[in-house]
Parts: sequence; structure tokens; C-alpha cells
Amino acid sequence: VQAYLTKVEQKVKELEVTNEAEKIAIKIAMDANNYKVDEKRSEHLEKRIKELQDHEEYVKQVIASQEMKKKQYLANLELSLDKATKRKEDHLAKVVENVKVEEIKITEAKERREKEEKDLQERIKTSLTEKLIKAEENQATKEEEMKLKIEEKQRKADLVKQNKLSLGPESA
Repeated sequence: VQAYLTKVEQKVKELEVTNEAEKIAIKIAMDANNYKVDEKRSEHLEKRIKELQDHEEYVKQVIASQEMKKKQYLANLELSLDKATKRKEDHLAKVVENVKVEEIKITEAKERREKEEKDLQERIKTSLTEKLIKAEENQATKEEEMKLKIEEKQRKADLVKQNKLSLGPESA
């Protein structure tokens, strides 16, 4: 029995050694697996970092390019605005010049119209004065003629009266 127990103990020890060896083998395999995973993770991280760095460099280039385009655009825009401002100022100067010319024409036209009105008033005044003088002369002539007629009628009436008076006492 003792030999059996020794054999069993030996088998148990062998089994324990085998179990322990399996545990160690599993641990080694797991460590190897973890190492591979860590290595792959590191490679993946390095690859991702490189991609991010490349992308960062690309973004910097794009930003620099956009900044350059923006500066070019702003320069062109400023140049265009300067040209537009100059055209506007030139146009405004022409408009102001045209307004001045029109104002001069208007002033000259007003002066001509005032002179023409003054001349017309003068002619009308002269004409009216002449007509008034003629009318007064005509009136004076008519009054004179009327006076003469009245005097003539008065003389005739006086003659008729005298004739009546002279004939009147003779016939009585």
C-alpha cells in the first residue's frame, strides 16, 4: 500500500509539476500574446501618430495656401476698390463740372430773360405812353371840337335869340 501511496504521491507530484508547467506555459503564451498585442498596438499608435503628423503638415500647407490666396484676394479687392473709387471720383467731378456748366447756362438764361422782360416792359411802357399821349391829344382835340361846336351852337342859339328878339318887337 505504501508503494501505491508513493506511486500516487509521485503521480500527484507529477500532476502538480505538469499543472505547474502548463500554468507556466500558459503564462508564457499569454505574455507572448500580450507582448504581440502591445507590439501591434505600438505599431498602430506609431502609424496613427505618423498619419496625424502628416495630416497636421497637410493642414498647415492648406492653411498657408488659403492665407496666401486670401492675401492675394484682399490685395486684388483693395486694388479694385481703389479703381472703383477713382472712377467714382472722376464721375463725380464730371457731374460737378456739368452742374457748374448748367448753372452758368441757367444764370445766362435768367439774365437774358430779365433783359428781354425789361426791354419788353420798356417797349410796352413807351408804347403805352405814346398811346396815352395820343389819347390825351385825341381827347383834347375832341374836347376842343366839342367846345367849338358848343360855342357854335351857343352862337347860333344867341343869333336865333337875337333874331327872335329883333323880329319879335318888329312883329308886335
